[in-house]
Amino acid sequence: MPGIFKLTWGGELSDAYIAECVRHTAQLQEFLDIYKLSNLHIVKICEKICDTPLLKITNTSTITLQEFIINMEKYRKTTLYKLLDANNNIIKFIIVVYEGFEAYIEEVSIC
Repeated sequence: MPGIFKLTWGGELSDAYIAECVRHTAQLQEFLDIYKLSNLHIVKICEKICDTPLLKITNTSTITLQEFIINMEKYRKTTLYKLLDANNNIIKFIIVVYEGFEAYIEEVSIC
């Protein structure tokens, strides 16, 4: 348990302890970078979702009610696929972050 109570710089364990600390710190930094980048991507995807119009009405010409309904259905389907794709991308980012916490879920859930 070097480093908990006392670490002597000239001791046998000091180099190994420092190397181990550097390795764990690098792993933590890598996970934090992934976490922050995932959150940033999720925010951008959510902004795109909010900016996606659900209706598109054009005033280019006179059309029949049936044509209007067909156009609305096409646009609705296209928009639905865009929203589902955005949702799937958000889920992928959440899974990446979850995998970073997965090994420690038991320790955290004890509280």
